[in-house]
Amino acid sequence: MLNTRNLINAGTATWAKTSLLNFMNSATFTNQAGATFTVNSTGNDLFLGTGIFNNAGTLNLTTGRIILAAFNQESGGVTNLAIGGTTIFTQYCQITANSVNLTGPLNISFSGGYTPHLSVHFTLLVYNNTRIGDFTTFTIPAFADGFWDLHYYNKMLELWAMKYHFYAPILKK
Repeated sequence: MLNTRNLINAGTATWAKTSLLNFMNSATFTNQAGATFTVNSTGNDLFLGTGIFNNAGTLNLTTGRIILAAFNQESGGVTNLAIGGTTIFTQYCQITANSVNLTGPLNISFSGGYTPHLSVHFTLLVYNNTRIGDFTTFTIPAFADGFWDLHYYNKMLELWAMKYHFYAPILKK
């Protein structure tokens, strides 16, 4: 439990999650510029509570759920997300926050031999109140059967595997 404190990662840290980290009373976790924070998770909840996660370094995520008051990615921050399947929390991570402030890149890779197929979708981010900015760049392996659509919609960031659609004009007599 992190209660009204600030936890700062200034180096390289790996959290092999065995239980969740509970943020109480606006506690703050800061991943500083040049630092790397890797979360190896096998359960659902990673971070939970009324705290703030500030990412100015590299954040590596695989599975689980992050629920906080705020998620802030600064311009030098990078979020890397490995997706191992379509089951939320157990095969890919979702960040949920009341407010998000986004900049810097989001990099997505596929792990454990998972290959996505047409029409799969992933809800990567949910924000209940406000969003400032977007991830500035988005990197993901090419999708052989179509294209990736990453969009902010209805207070969510979703990734969809899409196929090109061609529409013929309707001719009237």
